[in-house]
Amino acid sequence: MQDALDKTASLTADHIKNEMILRNSPTGSLWHQVINDYRGNQPGARVDSGAMLSSVGSEVVRSGMGRFLASYGLQTPQAGGEDYFMKQEEGFPLTLPSGEIRNVPGMNTAERSAQFMEKRLRKEMLRAGFLKGQKDWRGAKVVASMERGASFEDAWSSVNSRSGASTAASREYFAQKASRDAARSAGQQARLDSFKNELIRMGRYESYVKRYGL
Repeated sequence: MQDALDKTASLTADHIKNEMILRNSPTGSLWHQVINDYRGNQPGARVDSGAMLSSVGSEVVRSGMGRFLASYGLQTPQAGGEDYFMKQEEGFPLTLPSGEIRNVPGMNTAERSAQFMEKRLRKEMLRAGFLKGQKDWRGAKVVASMERGASFEDAWSSVNSRSGASTAASREYFAQKASRDAARSAGQQARLDSFKNELIRMGRYESYVKRYGL
């Protein structure tokens, strides 16, 4: 049980780092695109000094009577983290140089990582021999297959495999999604390059990326 929780929490913490802090958390502002380009970050990254990224971790403790508690994610101020981490997580109002207030959306890593964590925990619990109850029919089939001599990986793949038609449909969906995403990314990059070149032409690029003192 402890091993299953430990691995799940650790992998979920890595998921938050790699998929929500180093990328995929855009604020929606052109400045955020420019500053990430300036810093050499991936689109949507929210990383500068690396303090918030480094704070993300996981822990499993035993609380007695066979109970274990697992935690993962950003370090809260109560645990020694910075208030800024929670502002990025939950969102905050940003006052622009013009005096206008723009609401920066939160990363929502806790909510966005929940599905990844649940799937990973289920898999780790099955690997350890738990969740054999018939309500979890996939889990029961995986365990039954393992009891007949199959490895966990083979049993898991067999139970969760899709039909040929389903696999083909899924492949087509993701191919179309990848094409749409590529087109959208190319459009955003063209917009960014055009704006960046204009800033450079006017001699305002450095001042623009440093306008918020970040």
